[in-house]
Amino acid sequence: MSEALIGGIPVWNEQITGDKIPGSTRIPVVEISEFFNGKTEGLSGLDLGSGQGRSTKVLENYLVGSKITALDLSFSGLTMTQTRDRVQAKAEELPFEANSFDFINVCGVMTNIVHENPRVAKEMRAKVLSNLYWAVKPGGCVVISDFGAQHLMDNYQVNYDRHSLITGEKGTIAVLKSGENFVGKSDEEVAAMKGTSAIERYAHHYTPSELMDLIKNAGFDLRKYSVETVQTPIGNKTIENIIMLAEKPREHIEI
Repeated sequence: MSEALIGGIPVWNEQITGDKIPGSTRIPVVEISEFFNGKTEGLSGLDLGSGQGRSTKVLENYLVGSKITALDLSFSGLTMTQTRDRVQAKAEELPFEANSFDFINVCGVMTNIVHENPRVAKEMRAKVLSNLYWAVKPGGCVVISDFGAQHLMDNYQVNYDRHSLITGEKGTIAVLKSGENFVGKSDEEVAAMKGTSAIERYAHHYTPSELMDLIKNAGFDLRKYSVETVQTPIGNKTIENIIMLAEKPREHIEI
């Protein structure tokens, strides 16, 4: 998405005071508003992975009259979030009763559902979607905005095959510390970097079919799907932003 504003509200590269890294996926406020035909007064929403409150503020400003609950693993981030209801928790362990929210925003969160064991990582992702299904009301929606992989595999300066030597999973990258790279290293040397101080963290980029399967297997009906090729606010790198909106059926089966 080329524009930083929707209806005058920053949804792309706004920085919060004290936050050096702006958000890197678009906050899907338009999709949420359209799902409810613009009638957002009195709705309850969960901002899953609220960080330091950038997305929470955008949701409150754009979805007028909605009550937003911010949830993040970071206590320091939550202290900077300017909304009343703030919850510290993991996406895999949501502390809510069933059918608590009309909508759930999941912006730039799924990329961080990773583990050094690929099998465990896949189980964690399925658990997150299962928890979202539990927490959203029948007839409500979950919107996921995250990093795509198909476009990136052809155009982004990341060699997914080399990264998988470390992570064990295609699409999962090892975020290297400044100054570290794979240049001149054999496959064996790259693989040997696993578990060393050269790796800061892992991140996962999704194919559309991967996200669709997670959504459908959790019991949701996929209602809207789009892909946007955009530039990151920092580094000016081309990325693929996948946005998927899924509805919990009104006649649902508890899982």
